[in-house]
Amino acid sequence: MNIAYSLVLKRVNLVEMFVVASGYVLRVLAGCAAIGAAPSPWILSATGILALLIVAGKRRSDPGQASRYAVEYLDNIIAVLGAATIVTYLLFTASDYATQRYGQLVIATSVFVAYGVLRYMQLIQSGKGADEPTTLVLSDAGIRACVVLWAATFFALIYMR
Repeated sequence: MNIAYSLVLKRVNLVEMFVVASGYVLRVLAGCAAIGAAPSPWILSATGILALLIVAGKRRSDPGQASRYAVEYLDNIIAVLGAATIVTYLLFTASDYATQRYGQLVIATSVFVAYGVLRYMQLIQSGKGADEPTTLVLSDAGIRACVVLWAATFFALIYMR
């Protein structure tokens, strides 16, 4: 996949974004294989959608991509992927898979995911660091607080039931 990307696919609009995003999904699969766990369809779909959102955000912040993607087009892609990320997480929290493992209140964690995605989208569109998503997440107090509150809420749901 890396060779095909380097030689051809990085020059094919949209396909290149899917190839980059698939790398994140492959990392999840490799991690699951390493610990001997079967990945859920939820983790795979959420990872794929979120990875596409991150890749689109990076493309929007890269001036070199201006000739390949119109900013308005990337904004539309980002809007669709942001909504898809939130909906995927909401569907996960409402699923039998999640409620049987974490309880009915797991849906409460959705507010943090929705806030985090919308905040990330706001930062992307204001030009504040989407080219480095890790730095963006670590440097933005709103996203940091969101991640901490999501993790604390999820931890409480798992271990304090």
